[in-house]
Amino acid sequence: TSKKEDNKQKVLALVNKKKRIHNNDVEKILKVSDSTATRYLKELEKENKLVRHGKQGRGVYFTKK
Repeated sequence: TSKKEDNKQKVLALVNKKKRIHNNDVEKILKVSDSTATRYLKELEKENKLVRHGKQGRGVYFTKK
């Protein structure tokens, strides 16, 4: 699997543990940029694995679908 797929699996594992996840959590844990963290979360949302809550910006977090 690609590094990207590995990272997306790590994001899902993190959501399982924490129940809700923010962009900053992904950045810190995977040591990726803000835009990369956002991309992973959006892709997982498109794949119907995560649900977005809150408005664009600071209040956004994701939970498992």
